[in-house]
Amino acid sequence: MRLRSRSRQTVRFPSLDLSVDFAAGEELRTEISVKFRRTFLTRELVRAGFAVRQWWTDRQQRFALLLVVPD
Repeated sequence: MRLRSRSRQTVRFPSLDLSVDFAAGEELRTEISVKFRRTFLTRELVRAGFAVRQWWTDRQQRFALLLVVPD
């Protein structure tokens, strides 16, 4: 899933000490829905230069939501 900015804007995430500038029409990927194992996905993200800041999952660990930031 992607979100598209309707206007030029800056989005601030104070808890991450992060500000992101978006141009009008610029897209942000917000979801990737695929099957991964936690260890494999974490390893792939690290290889790509990212760090997992937080990992949330359901009790059966069938679904996960990750907060991933540049390392």
